[in-house]
Amino acid sequence: MSDAATLYGRLRQAGSLSAQQLDYLRQRGFLPALTDRADREGEDDWDDEPTYTDRDDATERYGGGRARSGRRPREMELKIESLAEVLEPLYAARLGLLAALVPLADADEKTPDAAIRWLRQRSAEELTGPLRERIADGFVGVDRLWAVLALDEFDDAASGAGSVSTSYRALVRAARAGQTELPMSYAWLLRAPAVSAVYDLLVTQRLLLEAAGLVHGRDPAVLRDGLRRRPHPLAFWALLILFNVDLEAKRVGKGSGTLRTVRGRPDDATWARAWAQALLMNDETLPLLAGLHEQAVPLFCPASWGRLADRYGR
Repeated sequence: MSDAATLYGRLRQAGSLSAQQLDYLRQRGFLPALTDRADREGEDDWDDEPTYTDRDDATERYGGGRARSGRRPREMELKIESLAEVLEPLYAARLGLLAALVPLADADEKTPDAAIRWLRQRSAEELTGPLRERIADGFVGVDRLWAVLALDEFDDAASGAGSVSTSYRALVRAARAGQTELPMSYAWLLRAPAVSAVYDLLVTQRLLLEAAGLVHGRDPAVLRDGLRRRPHPLAFWALLILFNVDLEAKRVGKGSGTLRTVRGRPDDATWARAWAQALLMNDETLPLLAGLHEQAVPLFCPASWGRLADRYGR
């Protein structure tokens, strides 16, 4: 399998490509054509697992005895208490990283939890100004911001069959796909404080990525200079991709100086995540992604990123 095919596969498996983006790649021969209607219907449906709502019998949802519906109990169901026991220490261990979000929020309490709740209720557009200002003035470093944006261990916290596992996975996919409104089909699962806190974090991550994309589109020097001062590996690759999008669109001025070729690539997982973030930050990224199918597209960086290219691009 080619490197491009591997990348497309990872992006598709992670749900990072929308139905429209997949169609774009297919129409240009970069992905196999859909063979039947069933393929198309199931392609971009994050909510393709069984749903359980408050109307379902409690014993069926929580794996007790035989439900009133006559269905057998789900012996392999992950109970919500078990899920909370997994999520709570994961979340607690990341509070130090999440503290980076406090300067971005105008919450009464100066805690990570309060900041995330405040940010989660804003739009990406509303977050763009504060994000730009805090990065420009150094209160939020690109390294600390991307340490939050890189968190993904919550995605696979639930495994196995059962309503809790399938509903949690659907919540994660909803948040990653940009559904910021509460998915009412899974409201019963969000009653668990640990699940609710993680869902808010996942939604906030996406909102901040979208806001970072708006900052980059309006004043790319803010993030580029911020990266140079406080680097982060995933931020380097995501912003490198966006630099090349701007280069293709002839938006890179002479102020960038001599361009330097970045020959190396990160591991497959980091590479896929960088493209997923770049696609979310700027939808003009897709043609560059498509170009990988036909040739090894060279990537360039500003001369001022020389040390970063040596550090991450080997």
